[in-house]
Amino acid sequence: MIPSLWTSLIFSFGLAILVAASGPQQRPDNLNKDVEPVVYVRREPPSGSCSLRVNSFRWQQAAPKPKVFKLISLWRYDPDMNKWVKERWNDATSITVQAHLSQTEQTLVALPAKIGLFWVKWSEDERPASSLAFSGPVLCEDIDIGEPPNGEIATCVPLAASAVAKFVPDPRTHCRD
Repeated sequence: MIPSLWTSLIFSFGLAILVAASGPQQRPDNLNKDVEPVVYVRREPPSGSCSLRVNSFRWQQAAPKPKVFKLISLWRYDPDMNKWVKERWNDATSITVQAHLSQTEQTLVALPAKIGLFWVKWSEDERPASSLAFSGPVLCEDIDIGEPPNGEIATCVPLAASAVAKFVPDPRTHCRD
């Protein structure tokens, strides 16, 4: 009886090691799905102007390190019409991320000097990313305004002399290129 108990324990232990060791290799198609973008929206405090910058820490930790940044589109929320409007963009849209990043962050694109809520879409080596950008001198202190209706999000909308928390159309579905 004792030899069969030992055999069962050794077999179970070996099976557990085999399953644990083979787990990640069984899902190679999921490897890049959870990769965080290295580019982020940076808002400069007193002016509220925004830019897209490389987070040097994320860039150094990224595997593989993205080499090409491409601005896909830029949208601005129009509070009077309650809709997203595509902004015209004349600057270069494809930028090589510099490999000499250290403790400083590289600015890739300065967003227009307009006050408002923006939706920015870009890619890093063809991996898509997007973010809201809050451009303006004033931000909301709280956006806890309840559960948004279907197809909308709760966010802050910067205005000329203030900011208002409100529901806006979800840019993930309303900002199509």
